Amino acid sequence: MSKLPAQQIPVTAARLTLLWPLALQLGAPAAHGRETADAVAKQAAAIEALPGQWQRVSDLAEHIPRPGPEDDIATRRWENEVYAEGVYFHPFVQRFLFARQNAAGGDWPLWLFRRTDITALNISWGKDRSARLKVDRLNLYMFRTGAAVLVTELSTQADAALKLADIEDLHDILRRAYHPYATQWDGEAKKETPVRQASHLVLRGVTWIGENNAPIKDGTFDLADDLDAVPNYLARPDVKGLRQPPVFSHWLRLLNDALPLARPDSADEGDRWHHVVDERMPTLLTVSVTATDGTTAKDHWFRSIRPGDFVRLCFADGSNTDAATATDATDYPYNPAFLADFEKRHAYDRFAHWGTRYFVSGYSLVAIGAGDDFDGIVKMHMRRHYFQMALIAQMEVATLLSLSSAISRSAELFEDEGGALSEAARKKFRDRMQALNENFMQFAQRFRFTGVSNQMQATELFNMLRKALGLKRLFADVRAELESANTYLFADAQTK
Repeated sequence: MSKLPAQQIPVTAARLTLLWPLALQLGAPAAHGRETADAVAKQAAAIEALPGQWQRVSDLAEHIPRPGPEDDIATRRWENEVYAEGVYFHPFVQRFLFARQNAAGGDWPLWLFRRTDITALNISWGKDRSARLKVDRLNLYMFRTGAAVLVTELSTQADAALKLADIEDLHDILRRAYHPYATQWDGEAKKETPVRQASHLVLRGVTWIGENNAPIKDGTFDLADDLDAVPNYLARPDVKGLRQPPVFSHWLRLLNDALPLARPDSADEGDRWHHVVDERMPTLLTVSVTATDGTTAKDHWFRSIRPGDFVRLCFADGSNTDAATATDATDYPYNPAFLADFEKRHAYDRFAHWGTRYFVSGYSLVAIGAGDDFDGIVKMHMRRHYFQMALIAQMEVATLLSLSSAISRSAELFEDEGGALSEAARKKFRDRMQALNENFMQFAQRFRFTGVSNQMQATELFNMLRKALGLKRLFADVRAELESANTYLFADAQTK
């Protein structure tokens, strides 16, 4: 059958989950292995004590809130989903992801907080586009390894009348944490008149909506206002002289000071949370294009999608504004020759004949499909089972990059403090590296999951996700960094 531009394919429902990974950097390098875990626990206790919006979730199985007691059908469905999600994973993964943390407390591998006071998000983008998205989940995970992930789950309204091209655009721009760049010239002004404009890759406006269907206090933002970050980035490094990414104000409002981020206005050198990716947050995207008019085959629109739009969904690229004049063979975001092995490397098509395709890249996991099975099962699996897989993978990325940064920082301090010529410097370096070795051992033995389930699809998709993120290589790099330092310390001890 003939394919159609994304602007002509209606979307029945879409759910976009943003995962923002952060890594903890201690104010001073750890001198023993417990310092990172203790620092995370201390910050978790501080959040719990805040008289604000973040609420502790002690039963991790309830990362999606339980429905109200008045809705018995929804409660039964929720219970069924929680059960299916839990038993999907290996027992040791279940202990990590779904423990009930009793009131007596404990040395937990993670802490979970949620906000329920924000129900919707109003956004505007492009020249005249706008939409309201429902906020279905707003969770903050904090891991004892020194990683944190802010989870923002957004879904389209039933009457949104969005097209696949809209979803492609939103998938691209909603995940931005700060301006990637600013344009130099106003196209309508003379070239001699310099101006500073936001790029087309970010939203124009954002409003967080509260429970009363009204904007929350200080919850409306014009992203052009954040362009002050351009001169500030140059003029206002932090107290250590480093330049930090200028996070959008609407994300800071969402965190509401729950985590102290590394920012130019940081007043001291205390513990700070840092970006571990660029301005694009990793994503999970689920898109249903089920035909609902009763006269068209349910998979009609699914079979009408151009190959180039599958590529755009996989890599979170915006839509092709010239798609109407393009052909199936030319409607690609990249050189078709470059994409020769795209299907092999990024597509998971075990159930494509039933109307479901999955795509995996280094920063997105996408499911698109149509039909009763997709709408009834796959959408739930993406929200629960595969979300947990993505969460584990992003935790590993943040943890390993945090460890790598700490190793480099310890080597730098060793040199600054006198290096091999100073016995005091050598002792501090030994203590710091011993702490990092302990942290690495704890992570590798307890919180690094190279397999999460004996389910075939889970194994295959998780392997694809880990490969796309380069986790095996990253783990080997950090281990090599530690071994290099350990070899030096061993030789130093032998010489002594």
